[in-house]
Order: sequence, then structure tokens, then C-alpha cells
Amino acid sequence: MKAQQKSLVLLKNGDKGKSVLPIGRRSKIFLDGLSNEIGINYGEVVTKPDNADFIILNLPVVANGTQDPGSNKIIDKLLSTVLPSSDLNFSPKVISKVSNYSERAALIIIVNLNRPAILSQIDKFSDVLIGSFGVSDEAIFRVLFGDSVPVAKLPFEIPSSMDEVRMQKEDLPDDTNEPSYEFGFGLTY
Repeated sequence: MKAQQKSLVLLKNGDKGKSVLPIGRRSKIFLDGLSNEIGINYGEVVTKPDNADFIILNLPVVANGTQDPGSNKIIDKLLSTVLPSSDLNFSPKVISKVSNYSERAALIIIVNLNRPAILSQIDKFSDVLIGSFGVSDEAIFRVLFGDSVPVAKLPFEIPSSMDEVRMQKEDLPDDTNEPSYEFGFGLTY
């Protein structure tokens, strides 16, 4: 559990010097993508975003649509539906959800970075942004509520756009011109 907690990368914690984390234990929380059963051990879980002090959204790895396999072979078609596309942007549906949530309460977004993602589209709506690498819900809650302090740093840079991704050299890491977050970035509280 400690290794999972220490792997969470705090990318953003409020704006203009006002921290959001850690969350107080009696806060009302709306959960999307996290376990209510675990959440009730940390805060008051509510069923409507409008009743929350904090909306906590856990986003999976970006995997938009399907890749064109380029052939009619059955195995190629099957793999193209399983493998993610090369687009690292979140889908319009996800962006709409994030925007909607941001208008209702303080928005905490945890995004699985097992595959890099373009975070600039969701970053502007979030109050807190955390990068995860396939950790348990319990590990996430422990960091959000201050039972564990975030100490991790990014193991790679986060590109600011797909144009940046296309312009970088594929065999040279961390070479985008204007990354959203640089290699080694990570906050604490």
C-alpha cells in the first residue's frame, strides 16, 4: 500500500496559493470512478454532485476509439479494437463531464497515466490534478485525505498537445517544446 501511495503524482493543488488538499474528514464527497464503500471511511459520500463539497473523478487510461488495422485479417481487426488509438486527448464526452462537474463543486481529478495523456483539456477545469499508475482506491483516498503525503515525481513529461507529440523525436524522451508538466515534476503538501 505504501508504494502505491508514494507513486501518486500531485500535479495541481488549487490556484493562487490556496491549497485544496488534504480534504477534511467530514467533507461531502461525490465519487465518479471510485468505490463508495471505501469512500465512506473518509468523508460523507453523497449521491448528487450538487450536494458535494468535492467531486472526485477517477479517469482511466486514454483509449479513444479504435485504430484502423490497415488489413482485413481477423487478428488485425481484433487487435485494433483492443489497442488504444494514438490520440492522447480525452474524448469530447469526458471533457463535457469534467466541465459540468467543475461548475458544481471543487473538482479533484485523478488520471491514470499508464499511458501519457493530454491533460491541458481537463487541467483548466480541475482544482486538483493527480497522476496515478494503476493504484487502488484506498491509496488514492489516503493521499486525498492526508493519511499519506504525495511525494512522487513524473517519470516522463506530459505533452501539451497532439501537435507537440507529433513534432517530438520518437526515440528521444522528454523533448517536446512546451510540455504541460516536465519530467520530474511533482508537488506535495
